[in-house]
Amino acid sequence: MSLLLTYSLECLSIILTCILAGLTGVVISRKKGRVGRAFAILAVALFCSPFLFDRFPALTIPLAITEDLLKACGFLLLGVAYVESWNRSSGRILCAVLSVLSSFYVLLQPVSLLFVGQEYSDSSNRYGENHILQSHPSTCVPACCASLLLSMGIPATEGEMAVRCRTNPLGTSWSDAVRALREAVQVRKRNIQFQFLQNLTVEELSKLSPPGILPVEVGERRHAVMYLGMTEDQTPSIRIGDPLIRGVRNCTPAQLLETYLWERSLLRVGKDAP
Repeated sequence: MSLLLTYSLECLSIILTCILAGLTGVVISRKKGRVGRAFAILAVALFCSPFLFDRFPALTIPLAITEDLLKACGFLLLGVAYVESWNRSSGRILCAVLSVLSSFYVLLQPVSLLFVGQEYSDSSNRYGENHILQSHPSTCVPACCASLLLSMGIPATEGEMAVRCRTNPLGTSWSDAVRALREAVQVRKRNIQFQFLQNLTVEELSKLSPPGILPVEVGERRHAVMYLGMTEDQTPSIRIGDPLIRGVRNCTPAQLLETYLWERSLLRVGKDAP
């Protein structure tokens, strides 16, 4: 079975799980009214989970919290919200808004795989200097993930990682990136750990061994570049492998912070497990 078909079926199973979770929420609320009202309040918070994953990956990744889990929990609470609020006009409006947002959130990946998944998966590697170039506007993270795997001697392509990361036209979440890297090494029977470090200073970054992936922003769009180490000049610079640029760029600390708007985070390889 092809990787693309496998992930398409996986996304379908997530949709069915969310529907079942929503029906479970309806049953729970009818039997436990007070508990249901408490759950309904939490529903709004859970539908903000994309923000949670984008801004707090150092919290969600070590705890193995996945977006799929929060999707199911969100629909469970949405079912509760329907029962608790449907008899009020404001409640019906709230339920309608939550339904639209949740449907968009859950359907985004399978619909994206349907329309662009094959195009992504067919992408062959185009090499820059020590890094892979992205073939599509939204595949910077998969290209960097493939570069990271290749640096460990693990054959990987941008296309494979784009499908494993469930990349869509809006990009890739960091939780999906870490999950995809773990899957890629597991299917190759390698036991490798990954770390997502946050709140780093440039000085702390310079002391970490390359390679790694840096979350940045370019032109008000979130982006990812490879951290390739430091130059050996009298005034060391950070070596950046940007998947949009064929060559390696040497950035001063000011350029990394002001031009690339580095988010002070780093996704890197940990140590091989014994």
